[in-house]
Amino acid sequence: MNAILDSPAMIQSFRERAEAVGARVERAASKKSALEFVVRVLRNEGVNPGPDSGAVWAASPILDESDMGTLESSVPG
Repeated sequence: MNAILDSPAMIQSFRERAEAVGARVERAASKKSALEFVVRVLRNEGVNPGPDSGAVWAASPILDESDMGTLESSVPG
């Protein structure tokens, strides 16, 4: 893993700065558990295919095409 991500001081600094501007910070043990968390949050927020209830997926170097397909099928909209 990246040395920065293994640095407790860097992680704590990131958490404090993000939370100071209202962000929610969660640390996941794996990409799979992170994706499961995202799906849970979006479902809890009521994302669905209806008007004004969708989610927008952005390209990311972390997510591959399979991940995007999983997200799109797990949380349509």
